[in-house]
Amino acid sequence: MRKLEVVLTTRQFSPCLGGTETSVLAMANQLVSRGHSVTVLTLNRNIWNGEKLEPHENIGGITVVRIPYLNLGLRPIALCNPFWLFRFFARADIIHNHDIRFLFESCLLAKYWFRIPLVIGSHGFILHQKKLRWLKKFVFYRYYLPLFRLVDCVQAVSQQDLELIENSLPPEQLALIPGGVDAETFAISERKPVAGRLLYFGRI
Repeated sequence: MRKLEVVLTTRQFSPCLGGTETSVLAMANQLVSRGHSVTVLTLNRNIWNGEKLEPHENIGGITVVRIPYLNLGLRPIALCNPFWLFRFFARADIIHNHDIRFLFESCLLAKYWFRIPLVIGSHGFILHQKKLRWLKKFVFYRYYLPLFRLVDCVQAVSQQDLELIENSLPPEQLALIPGGVDAETFAISERKPVAGRLLYFGRI
C-alpha cells in the first residue's frame, strides 16, 4: 500500500472536545496507524473559551498546525500568509475538509491549483444548530451547495446530511460514511453486565 500525504482541515481539533473533533482525531489516528502521513490544519484557539493553543504540535504521529484567525462569529477567517498555507496543500495526495466554515475556499483553490482530490465531510454542514437557521439555509443552498459541484466527493456522515444534498449532486459524487467510534476507548472498562435498560445522554 502506497503511503499517502493526507491533509485534514477542521475548525477545532484535539485537545478541544466535540463530535467533529473526536471524529477527525479517530480518523487521523487510523490513517497514521496504517502508515500514512497526516497533517491537520486548524484554529490556534479554543473557540469556546478562548484558550490559546500551541502553533505546532505532534499528537500521536499527527502533525497539527494551528492557524491564527479573525473571529467573525459563525465563520473564522485565517490570518496567515497564503503561500505558507498552500505549501501544506502542495505536498498532499488528498485533502479532506471537515468544516466548510474554515479553509473551504482555500481547499477548493488547492484542488485545482495542485490537481489534488478534495473530499468534504458533512458533520451537519452549517445546519446542525437552530441559531440563525434561516440565514444558514440561505448561505448553504445559495453559496456552498453550488460549490460542492466542484469537489471530488461529499462524505455525508449521516442519512440526514445526505438528504440535504442528494437531489442537488450526482450520485457518484456522494458517499454515506457515518463517523466511526473508537471502540478501544470503551473496551478498557471492566465489564459488569446488569440486566435492564441503558440510557446514555451526551457527546462521544
